[in-house]
Amino acid sequence: MDELQAVVDVNNPDIVCITESWLKPDIQDSTVRLSKYILFRRDRPTHAGGVCAYVNSDIPCLRVSEFEFPEIESIWIKARPHRLSRLVSMILIGTIYHPPDSCQEDNLRLLRHIQENVDQFLRDHPEGLVLVSGDFNPTSTGITELTTKRVTGLTQIIKVLTKDTGTLDWCLTNRSKLMASPNQLPKLGKSDHYSVFIFPAQSPTASKNTKKTIEKRDLRPSRLGAAVDTFLPVKSFRISLSDKPWISAKIKALILDRQRCLHKLGKDSARFKKARNAVQRE
Repeated sequence: MDELQAVVDVNNPDIVCITESWLKPDIQDSTVRLSKYILFRRDRPTHAGGVCAYVNSDIPCLRVSEFEFPEIESIWIKARPHRLSRLVSMILIGTIYHPPDSCQEDNLRLLRHIQENVDQFLRDHPEGLVLVSGDFNPTSTGITELTTKRVTGLTQIIKVLTKDTGTLDWCLTNRSKLMASPNQLPKLGKSDHYSVFIFPAQSPTASKNTKKTIEKRDLRPSRLGAAVDTFLPVKSFRISLSDKPWISAKIKALILDRQRCLHKLGKDSARFKKARNAVQRE
């Protein structure tokens, strides 16, 4: 949880979706909480599995329990961030774990489950955005992006590897043009899956130059020297109230360096391995 909290602090996501949470009813929410996030969880009564989602506590959200089905490991949340695009009225977030031993009948049941929920949501919110993410295990279940698109009307947008053997984790959406290409993040802890960072495409208005005003300043040597002496030694950095004593600014910097090395150089590069090992040593 400490590494997850640190990665969340570095990337500041609005929503965190997790599959194979392995949580049980006897594990209290306080044990797996993330500071400033609301936890929604659906535990599997038997070994392994389970899904959960964390939503930033500043975002109005609601769990849609009527969208959940006993035979399918999924959790559904409606959310409406305050800074939502004018093109979107509401967001439906689905988190799904589709076990690797699922058969074709299980695949069809899952797709119909998604389709029914999406159809109902879009009837209520015609301008809504749907984001369904999770571990679909396509290589073992045989579920395909083409069939998923045909049944649900949703497009799979993750193109990076989510495991060394392939793209097992998907993100399905009804409005792919509103989303940027997802980024691969390093694996967390002992997980054999890469994390994926999904974010909206940049708004056309966001790229416009902002107006700047430069004020006249007195830069005589005495004043400039005093300013240098006063302000140059000062450093500022953010400290999260949730940080454990050992989650230092150094560790967060190492995590950020690990992410950058993975993006630029790849998982097999010596530089990424060095950065990954540095995080593990800390």
